[in-house]
Amino acid sequence: MMRCGWHWISFDLLFAAIGLILVNFTNYFESPGTILKCLRLYFFGYAVVWLGVILISDPFPFNTLKLGQWILLLTISALIHFANRKIHINAK
Repeated sequence: MMRCGWHWISFDLLFAAIGLILVNFTNYFESPGTILKCLRLYFFGYAVVWLGVILISDPFPFNTLKLGQWILLLTISALIHFANRKIHINAK
């Protein structure tokens, strides 16, 4: 089940990467800030749900915590947040 879940996230990461590439290298989106906010919240939500599932799982709560996907998802969310702030500041 964990392998399937991670492949689902890999698919999401692929499309998020495509979206971020389009935001960074093209003018495809009229409002790149909105796309970045959505992606930031999306990955932050993934991390929160991942941690929530770990906390409510009695049989193996801390073995799953060691897998570290939540760290990757929080890092992606934070990087998008700071990139969005920089774009917003430069737009002014």
